[in-house]
Amino acid sequence: MADGGQKEAQIVHLRNLLQTAHPYALERAVEEGLKLLDSLKSRIQRSLADNPDAEELSKQIECLRKQGTKTKTIIGVVGATGAGKSSIINAVLNLERLVPTNGVRACTAVVAEISYNSADIPYRAQIEFVQPSEWQSELRVLFQDLLDSECNVSKESANPDTDAGIARAKIQAVYPSKSIEDIERSSIEVLLQEVSQLLGQVREVQDTKPARFYKRLRKLIDSQERNGEVKNGSSCKADETKRGVAYWPLIKVVRIYVKSPVLSTGLVLVDLPGIRDANPARAAIAEGYMKQCAGMWVVAPISRAVDDKTAQTLLGQSFKRQMSMDGSVGSLTFICSKTDDIDVTEAQESINMHDRLLPLAKRNKELLSLSKSLNKELKRLKGADVVHNEAVEDLDDQIETWQELKDDAASGKEVFAPETEYSQMYEAAEQDQPRKRQCLILKGDATTKKEDEDKNDSITSHPLKLHEITAKIAELRGKKKEVRKSKIETDTQVKGIRKKQDGIKAALKNVKTDTISACIIGRNDYAKATIRQDYAAGLKEFDLELAAEADENFKSGDDLRDYGKLADSIPVFCVSSRGYQKLKGRLWKDGNASAFPSIEETEIPMLQKHCIKITEAGRIANSHSFLNSLAQLLNSIALWASAGDGLTEEQKATRERCLAGSMDHLKCKLHVAIKTAADEILSELNTSIFDRYDSAVRSAADSAMETVHHWAKPINKENRLEGGFWWSTYQSFCRKEGVRVFKRQAYDWNDALAAPMVKKIIPGWEQFFNRRLPEVMVSLACRLSDLLCACHQDIDRDARSFLVGDDGLAMLQRQIQGYPAVFKSHTRTLETSIDRAQRDINRVFTQVIKNFLHPAYVACADEHGFKTFERMRNHMEEHVRDIRVNMFRASVDEVRRRILLLVEEETQVLTDSMEGTFHAVKRDYVSVLIGGNVPNAAELREARQELRREVIKIIDGSGPAFEEVANAPMKGERRNGLGA
Repeated sequence: MADGGQKEAQIVHLRNLLQTAHPYALERAVEEGLKLLDSLKSRIQRSLADNPDAEELSKQIECLRKQGTKTKTIIGVVGATGAGKSSIINAVLNLERLVPTNGVRACTAVVAEISYNSADIPYRAQIEFVQPSEWQSELRVLFQDLLDSECNVSKESANPDTDAGIARAKIQAVYPSKSIEDIERSSIEVLLQEVSQLLGQVREVQDTKPARFYKRLRKLIDSQERNGEVKNGSSCKADETKRGVAYWPLIKVVRIYVKSPVLSTGLVLVDLPGIRDANPARAAIAEGYMKQCAGMWVVAPISRAVDDKTAQTLLGQSFKRQMSMDGSVGSLTFICSKTDDIDVTEAQESINMHDRLLPLAKRNKELLSLSKSLNKELKRLKGADVVHNEAVEDLDDQIETWQELKDDAASGKEVFAPETEYSQMYEAAEQDQPRKRQCLILKGDATTKKEDEDKNDSITSHPLKLHEITAKIAELRGKKKEVRKSKIETDTQVKGIRKKQDGIKAALKNVKTDTISACIIGRNDYAKATIRQDYAAGLKEFDLELAAEADENFKSGDDLRDYGKLADSIPVFCVSSRGYQKLKGRLWKDGNASAFPSIEETEIPMLQKHCIKITEAGRIANSHSFLNSLAQLLNSIALWASAGDGLTEEQKATRERCLAGSMDHLKCKLHVAIKTAADEILSELNTSIFDRYDSAVRSAADSAMETVHHWAKPINKENRLEGGFWWSTYQSFCRKEGVRVFKRQAYDWNDALAAPMVKKIIPGWEQFFNRRLPEVMVSLACRLSDLLCACHQDIDRDARSFLVGDDGLAMLQRQIQGYPAVFKSHTRTLETSIDRAQRDINRVFTQVIKNFLHPAYVACADEHGFKTFERMRNHMEEHVRDIRVNMFRASVDEVRRRILLLVEEETQVLTDSMEGTFHAVKRDYVSVLIGGNVPNAAELREARQELRREVIKIIDGSGPAFEEVANAPMKGERRNGLGA
């Protein structure tokens, strides 16, 4: 046991790491653990031929390596067309463009999965196209919608909101070179052949630059290119033949891989179609993601999110039923988009922002008043500046005149002073300019003017002498100097005022920004509170309805959940992807930065942190499971490596008998515990779900005919929900097997028939899968741990009677202490597996009904001619009347069969896991109490010892790495660029 201290140190470091809840530290430890397992496996592989223990160790290592795979957290993003889903995803990924954001075509139809890219090329995508049979089936439905009963193009195809218009748009998107007449004459086989090179294929796009990648991806999804220029005056028909091919109707799913920090934690964002897709292949993909989603983002423009009561009404009854059965009631995140789209006046009035905006309004008024004063002063100074310029010009003219007189006098000529120079200048100054200007030209105007006039009369009356002219020029130059000095002072004042005006303009701009920002924040706060309250209120109403359906004696005053706590826990973000992108220096074509003082106020950074936060629980659980299993394996290897070989055969036989009895007893009790838990699960299933079936079937059968009658009721134009459907819409439902979009709302006839039955079952379903099953699993894990501890106490007592060393028993004790976490991991894995499977099973109710209605759908879809609607209605009503009881009974029976099969399969999986754990426990006891099998050949014994020494050396060498991670858990956060 010389190396016992070092081996124990590695286990201690791992145990310490298991105490932390920091996912980055745990994931770094997992990385180091995988490196250690690779090193161990590489060494052990070389000894498979000459060491009986090597093969078992190699299997254990390989099994544990699979647990080290990063867990994925799938988040579905849903919302109506134009809600801004793709723009939000782009902003969250911190990219200007990645997911195509055309609200008319591709982004409303193509499922886009965005996950982390671990490859060298930073931007990659895989575009998976539908299979030939899938496109053939859809073309058949599209032609049925496009053509009328006489196989001519329906006149309604000119309206893009009709079935015929939608069918026309889809077909011409894929076949742009064909006119509507060409399509009318084409066959499905010919159209299928023209795109056969794409169907069933997977195309890849990759690039090092995001802009190029976006263009290449968009070209494949929704080409905007033209095969030629359409000149002015060309007809629309000519334009139709010029469009480039748009492949989005042929695309099943787009998988995008990008190196984004928010995705590096295992987050996968799935941009789901805005409304239920008519393409069965894409609908199946979208439904598959919905079943896998750990959470859903519901996106709506903030201007509509509150007014339309998104949290209460956007999630319709069908959606709420599905959430309840999936156990995802608390996994929603509401995102209000386009928060910078705001009318300040409207916001101030609608959400009572007066008090919040009052200081800003006062500040704005003060700044405007100050600006007005400065403008007045600036106007006065500008007038003074004009006077200065004119005065300088006048003085320059006078100086030039007197200089000419001086030159003439110097040459001997007789010269006289100008007669009106002063009187004209001062008269103009007095009559045409403000008083201030006169003062600027000459201070003390009245006296100076009189003196100048007297002097001028004196000078004018006799010829000027040279010294008089020189003195006059000096006098004028002095006046010019004074005017220039005054002009400089005025210019300085003007600059000061302009600087103040610039400051006021900036302050006014800030006030405007702060006002808009305050309105945005106020509306955001109002929206968050309202959405949370509406969601809780809507869910409470839904719960009460279900409870009343399931139990006639239910008291409506009883709360089935803590709705206040639920409302507080629902994440709501009010974001502006445009504001975020602008503040990041992008979208420069869209103008200057928006009304957000800082990037944090766009709430995109908050949403990015939320992306990281929602992955933490899964990452921590996955890392804990791996690291605990690693610690158990390393401790087991340490026990194996320290096993002694000094016992006699008689001693070994005695200890083997004693150990075998204890282990057989433990194995039996473990199996009994699992069997008891399985029986408890079956009992709970009967009580919570199966016993409700008879009542559920009766309720559905009683309501079925009323539901079917409703589909064919006369149209109620004032309230479409109260009326039925037009005959063409009715037939369109049948062509699409009861599922289609009408007036931008998804309808499912199969779900409508199942609803009364499912409502009866939901309370028990939710109770079992969301509460009772986890309780049974927790109880089972505790029971298994107790059994192992009790067994260990018996074996420890016997071992001490055999004089087994304290070091080995201490290592065994530590090993046993780690098994409760192993049992919890097993039961948690079982619980997760059952939860995923039940999401498939709970959708079987509707699937079985759809299959039973198939003959009626086909019969109705084939009808045409006079009284088509009457015959369709009769087909449907007679069919449902005949098969309704058997249909609903078959539905619940199929669900029962699948649940029981699931329990049986998962019980076996848990039993197999317990068998593996049992053998690991037994091997550890054998290593300490009995020792290993000693090979007869000396060289084999030496090879075994060499393997043990090298394995322990590898484990010891990993110590510093685990110690560093244990002591510096924040390094991983900084390394991944995800720190706060």
